[in-house]
Amino acid sequence: MEVFTKEEEVLYENFLGSTDQRLSKLKDAEDSPFKRYYLSEIKLHKTFIQLKFGEELSAAWNFRQAFNMMEENQEEYPEFDLNAKTLGLMHIIVGSAPDKYRWLLNLFGFRGTMDQGIEELRNFSEVNDIFSLESSVILAFVYSYLLQEHSAGFAMLEKYEDQLNNQFLLAYAVSSLYIKASQSEQALTIINEFRRNNSNISIPFFDYQIGNILQQKGDYQLSTASYLKFMSQFQGRNYVKDSYYKIGLNYRLMGNEEKALENFKQAKKTGQKVTEADKYASHMLQQPLSDRNITKLRLATDGGYFDDALSIVKKIRIEGLGNYKDTVEFTYRQARLYHKLDDTAKAIPLYIDTIDKSGKKRWYFAPNSALQLGYIYRSQGAIEDARKYFEKALSYKNHPYKNSIDNKAEAALTGLN
Repeated sequence: MEVFTKEEEVLYENFLGSTDQRLSKLKDAEDSPFKRYYLSEIKLHKTFIQLKFGEELSAAWNFRQAFNMMEENQEEYPEFDLNAKTLGLMHIIVGSAPDKYRWLLNLFGFRGTMDQGIEELRNFSEVNDIFSLESSVILAFVYSYLLQEHSAGFAMLEKYEDQLNNQFLLAYAVSSLYIKASQSEQALTIINEFRRNNSNISIPFFDYQIGNILQQKGDYQLSTASYLKFMSQFQGRNYVKDSYYKIGLNYRLMGNEEKALENFKQAKKTGQKVTEADKYASHMLQQPLSDRNITKLRLATDGGYFDDALSIVKKIRIEGLGNYKDTVEFTYRQARLYHKLDDTAKAIPLYIDTIDKSGKKRWYFAPNSALQLGYIYRSQGAIEDARKYFEKALSYKNHPYKNSIDNKAEAALTGLN
């Protein structure tokens, strides 16, 4: 977990060395269900770390080896319950891959569906106490991030509430779920409480999360300080581009254009584009800047500061917006706000209006509007309308959130079948 969150090259090299040593020793061990299980687990951990460091080809090879080992273990030792934990995660990964990669997965012999993986992990988490937290965290992220079922995500972690202040994995997971569910104030409370109880543990990523939350709240100076603290302690390459971009955004929202441009320039030449946050920052750095109030509206809505967001809506005048994209984005931002307020009667026509106004522009407003309409109609039991909009979300090409929106739409369509 330390290698994953800190991303330090020294830790990464040490991880690779120690991993290879463990794999070498295990290969000489006597055959048992534990042998392939541990070999597969180590390969899978190596996969995730290599992806974090941009080693996609090596990660893919390790994932293939891990997958094959676990399938062999399941075939030879079907009663070995730990198979379900690792295979469940792998089946979710394989089952949630976009359709355009399906031929490649079939070519390499990857089989499995997301529903299959979820069932395997749920069953496993109920019978195995030792690895229950790990499997529950995985399921919580699947429900919240992939299926957009936030209540189900929180439900997976409720039974561990008493461990929240002293268990990093749990604090990281629950705070991330709250941020994803637009409840950033609760996330901030969890992070601060964890830090008070674990002052000897340095977790730079928490400073990045705090920077995001404070920006959503409109505390731009404190947000900037948190991003700078994150980058001063963090030796990795992910989230650096996004941090500089957001510092620039903070200065712009405070009216300091010179410092804003200075940080935007730094963001363009710093960091990498592996995480969705960094990819989005890179894309936005190539685009005209949005109206300041629309940016504030987006941030307040994302953080769950809905009273602030409603106040900002009242300040914005269509005739005062500088370009057509701002006009479309304002419609979209209102749809997102009312949707999060559970006022779908207002959100639905605004989403539809966003789709109509976007036309063939390669903005993400229309594809995400289609995705959100799918979720709304699914929750209302209008399955065919939901299917129509999930498929529409998939039809959009070359927009900044293409992979993310496609994954969610395909996962939702699978759930409708």
